[in-house]
Amino acid sequence: MSSPKNEQQKRQVISWAEGSLGTVKFGDVVECANTAERDPLGAGLALRLRRGRTLGVTEYNDRVEQDIAFYKANYDIIFDEKLSGGRRISVSDPVVNGLRRCRFCGRSQPLVHFRKKAHAIPEFLGNKRIFLKNECDECNSWFSVEVEDHLAKWFGPLRTLCRIHGKRGVPSHKSPDGRKSIEFKNGCLTIDVGQRPDDLGFSGSNPLCPFDMKLAMPTQSHIPLRAAKCLVKAACSILPTEELRHFVNTMKWVRMKESPDQAWKIITFTILCSFTPGPRPFGDGVSLLLRRKPGILRLPYMLFVIATANFILGTLIPFCSKDLAGSVSYKLHHFPVVVPKDYRYGLVEYSVLDWASTSAEVVDRPFVIHIEKAIEVGKY
Repeated sequence: MSSPKNEQQKRQVISWAEGSLGTVKFGDVVECANTAERDPLGAGLALRLRRGRTLGVTEYNDRVEQDIAFYKANYDIIFDEKLSGGRRISVSDPVVNGLRRCRFCGRSQPLVHFRKKAHAIPEFLGNKRIFLKNECDECNSWFSVEVEDHLAKWFGPLRTLCRIHGKRGVPSHKSPDGRKSIEFKNGCLTIDVGQRPDDLGFSGSNPLCPFDMKLAMPTQSHIPLRAAKCLVKAACSILPTEELRHFVNTMKWVRMKESPDQAWKIITFTILCSFTPGPRPFGDGVSLLLRRKPGILRLPYMLFVIATANFILGTLIPFCSKDLAGSVSYKLHHFPVVVPKDYRYGLVEYSVLDWASTSAEVVDRPFVIHIEKAIEVGKY
């Protein structure tokens, strides 16, 4: 393809309210085994996914009903809060001897300070409301660089496409070669596609609308396990104080860099992900903690779920003393997504991600935007 400098091109302004993302692809129920014989702390997870298949509308409805039944039967929601709007929520632990103590490093004043506003859920996921008082400034800075940055980079251009508001609003994204960019400013999503009009389905000055525009942009380099730690850290930040004693090893693990010690080795770290196409169906987001019901042993004790814009990400919280030791088999379900029967933007895409890798990687993010109307606003 010729360089943009040598071709007449169009910059398109696309209304997200008329757009849609995603494909129709579904995962199956996840089977997982807790291989504690390799991990004396009982937290090494080996997760196996059965081959997925595409479900029809009837099967899809059955799937959602099964997911709802699974969570109703096995879990209680102990934390359920929106990420923005409403009164501010400050999670805090009791003061010991008049001093505040950090949940993660265990140190108290005056060895550490608590001057910064510590977001319990990363701000780049849309959290403007939930804060943790028991996170020291040193841990806050460490988490920002060592774990949160990796989850942000995993999203890549999707943070812009889905309009997920961070500290400075919706971030812009540019491809490494600089030929493609996405930005959201003044209520408009602007995509500089770096392609000739004919490549995008345009014909002269009369675009053949409606049509689907298929694009792909890479993420920034990130380490998957550190992205997973970002979710676990968020979960630990909203745990009730009385639950902390079950997650002592979790707190140690989430605060350390990759360790050669086999006791801390994660074999496979599974993230249950769903993507619902359409104009930000989950709005500015919500976070949940789900605790296993009494009398149930063969499921993870605590699950963390976060929904923001179009995404739902869910995972168990590892290294929990309440989970069974030894070789244990779990069956986990994606968190249910209920959409209207006549939902115009398409079906939910389910996927199962493995974030156990400690090597940096770049992921190509393909996406489809459905164009109802295209307006030429400028040419190169």
